[in-house]
Amino acid sequence: EHHLLTKQIIPRNLHPQPPTPADEDPLAIGPSTTEWVTVRSFAPSAGGNTTTAMEVPIKFCKSCNIWRPPRAHHCRICDSCIETQDHHCVWLNNCVGRRNYRYFLTFVASGTVLGLFLLAASLTHILVWMHRNNSDFAHALNVWRVPAAMCVYSFIILTYPLSLWGYHLFLMGRGETTREYLNSHKFQKKDRHRPFSQHSILKNWSSVFTRPRPPTY
Repeated sequence: EHHLLTKQIIPRNLHPQPPTPADEDPLAIGPSTTEWVTVRSFAPSAGGNTTTAMEVPIKFCKSCNIWRPPRAHHCRICDSCIETQDHHCVWLNNCVGRRNYRYFLTFVASGTVLGLFLLAASLTHILVWMHRNNSDFAHALNVWRVPAAMCVYSFIILTYPLSLWGYHLFLMGRGETTREYLNSHKFQKKDRHRPFSQHSILKNWSSVFTRPRPPTY
């Protein structure tokens, strides 16, 4: 139940393979379930660009026995298909998907703010003591070693959540997930497409921050 509440797990066995008719060879080769299938998300307008093979690929998941919807992927660690999967976070031991992506961003942002607060508070402690005692910075560091160590510690740990926060703001502005962004580099630049982008950074951010949280399946 915890996993259902924290990420969009698609139920299994939604699309089981039909049984072979009695008048057909049971050993005959059926439809392929190992190839990517491309679906059209909209009908191209007259004179407009046609849809491409990279637009909305979907695939049959033999583990979950379903046709995965667009942007869904099977996580081998969670052993489930996750809707709009971004990545599996080793720090959370959970997948980041459609329903909990904003909570993941809040977690990263709060870690960044906490690191900035620790750095600012420790540095302010040293500088205030220097001003009150007319001391130099080196002597203040020698007297207040714990705040000095906290400055170094906060600076080191701040780099990871800050860079991760900036990276996901960049991805949201493009209308992509981490998985989609990395997979797009398998194609030449002229063949890369972002079918889920709103063609505006603000609109892409808004589509993530203001969309309603969908119910679980």
